[in-house]
Amino acid sequence: APSARFTGDSFVLPAGARRGIPVVTVNMNAAKMTLYRIGDRSLAQLLSGYQFLHQLDGYDISTISDQMGEPVWSGTLDIANDLNKEVTTSFPVDEAIPQRKPGVYVLTAQPVDDKSDDYGSRATQWFVVSDIGLSTYTGQDGLNVFARSLGSAKPIPGAELTLLARNNEILGTATTDAEGHAVFNPGLTRGENGMVPAVLMAKQGDNDFVFLDMGKAGFDLSDRGVEGRASPGALDVYAWTERGIYRAGEDVHVAALARDGAAKAVENLPLTFIFT
Repeated sequence: APSARFTGDSFVLPAGARRGIPVVTVNMNAAKMTLYRIGDRSLAQLLSGYQFLHQLDGYDISTISDQMGEPVWSGTLDIANDLNKEVTTSFPVDEAIPQRKPGVYVLTAQPVDDKSDDYGSRATQWFVVSDIGLSTYTGQDGLNVFARSLGSAKPIPGAELTLLARNNEILGTATTDAEGHAVFNPGLTRGENGMVPAVLMAKQGDNDFVFLDMGKAGFDLSDRGVEGRASPGALDVYAWTERGIYRAGEDVHVAALARDGAAKAVENLPLTFIFT
């Protein structure tokens, strides 16, 4: 039977080369292709649902078309068919969207005159076209963002960053410096319910756009046995006694050092010792 599929779930296409998305078909002379765009203001709604990076059925596609995005291109892709063999054909992204806008694109493929019902999944490829690579690190000073070129790995200065909450509120904006670095206030990452950070968007000019899903778990090395000691916060206290075992009635000689986040001494800080 005629069928179509895409080759993977990787969704970032390079911005510096001629772009094409491979479509793998069997027993099809042409494929019906439809391209949708979901704007940057709908990303929080998209990532909070179940559709992102999944294969979509007719109902999901109608939801995206009617509520979150819009169809931007539709047509057929000619295929050099080979009976009962898989044939890979490149879909020319540059010709379909010569002028890109910020957002996520969804490309679907199905046989021409497909008679299957709308509840079946269609071949779906999610993608963005960008040269911006984002890395984030959370620390006591807030959310640190680094933007680098995917093509050259060099820092990207002047990239416009926007942190969106789950309810689509803008939590904060920033611009990367000459080192491609920007910092968001730590309070912006401590929201609850609808104010939890959901999406970090980066934009450079009118064409280059990418985003980072802030709802996913960060990379954690603690399961590798190298978690280290817990981060102390703004103050760190180290206390010790001159020995470990005491008899009733003996004096306990205890000392303590108080340091701030830069490991500098903190003066005139009241300390409370609790002996159990």
